[in-house]
Amino acid sequence: MSNVLAVAAVTSTLRFLLDKALGADEPGQVGGAKVTTLRPDRLRDTSVAEDVAAGINLYLYHVAPNQAFGQRNLPTRRSDGSLARRPNAALDLNYLLTFYGDDTKLEAQRLLARAVAQLARVPILTRDLVRDAMTALAGQPGTDLGFLAKADLADAAETVKLAPQPLLLEELSKLWSVLFQTPYLLSVAYTATVVVVEAAVTPSHSLPVRHLDLQVRPDIWPRLHRVVPVGGPDVPVTAGTVLTLHGSGLRGARTRVRIGTVSLPVQEGGPASLTVALGVEVPAGESTIHLLHLSEPSPDGAPGRVTAWSNHLPLLVRPTVSVGSVAEDKITLQLSPPLFPGQRAELVLTGASGQTTILPLRAPDEGQPAQAAVSVSRGAVPDGEWLVRVHVDGVSSLPERDGEVYSAPKLVLPP
Repeated sequence: MSNVLAVAAVTSTLRFLLDKALGADEPGQVGGAKVTTLRPDRLRDTSVAEDVAAGINLYLYHVAPNQAFGQRNLPTRRSDGSLARRPNAALDLNYLLTFYGDDTKLEAQRLLARAVAQLARVPILTRDLVRDAMTALAGQPGTDLGFLAKADLADAAETVKLAPQPLLLEELSKLWSVLFQTPYLLSVAYTATVVVVEAAVTPSHSLPVRHLDLQVRPDIWPRLHRVVPVGGPDVPVTAGTVLTLHGSGLRGARTRVRIGTVSLPVQEGGPASLTVALGVEVPAGESTIHLLHLSEPSPDGAPGRVTAWSNHLPLLVRPTVSVGSVAEDKITLQLSPPLFPGQRAELVLTGASGQTTILPLRAPDEGQPAQAAVSVSRGAVPDGEWLVRVHVDGVSSLPERDGEVYSAPKLVLPP
């Protein structure tokens, strides 16, 4: 999910792509051509279009809700009206690419071919491409695009895909005669999907349920049936937890367990059950777990290939937190697993009377190592006695209990 700059970031990334197409070393370059983002009816206004004789114009003419992702946002509120999760909007963006130039030299057609070839070559706005575009355009002198430096589209879970959108002659006629009210120029349409814009509001986090009276367990064929901690189904899954995997045909020649993108070796077991220990390399949050069977490495040193894989089961890896130190200017906390780049984390402090203070925790930048020690400003936390929890990628840490009372970890200020 992305902040409110997501739509502008998609448009800017497309503009960056088309700029590269104009400069590509291919036959038939159009000298002086530029990429603009104007309403098509303003292309003939020389005071706006800077009297550009030829170019490509990129215009977002229609925005529609994405039906596949739109239902994932429900519900966002509890029965009492309090916010349970951040609301978001999943959007499909429809762009009109307009090409203009000297018709006697077929400039518009040459520009169209370059643009279509570029978007066919790069149909996905990858994270690296978005970062490059934001860096280039935000730092471009003489423009007012510095705000793009704060766009976080590159960190979105879903990458944006591009696809050509065929327009009937009637639709083109309505676009140009009704919407733009200007003579037609050579145009094609593209759809960018999906862009998920998240509201910048902070949901409240309830304390965990003390007693679970009803359990529903998945029983999914053909291989992996259920996953439970060695200590029992009520034991939270944290770094260091040993899991027992139940199913059929689990043991292969070489068996690995994959949690998210992390591959772990199995410890012991047979065809019906296996055990695996979670290390700190498995990030906290919502994930999936499944089995891989691999062949033996070949004599020439090539690694073994995947020969079979199981179905996926959901897995919640809960973070644990402890209070490290309290200084005059900051409070240091220790997290396990550590905080990985791209994760979203919050510190949730609950007072004795039920009041809650929520502070964001900064994750490491892309390419940096995971960070076990995180800190918040001392001035941001009022004096008092606080029950400490962290919320990482949608999963909260569980406080310790003393009877029916949550007792630890606690932060007492002043110490």
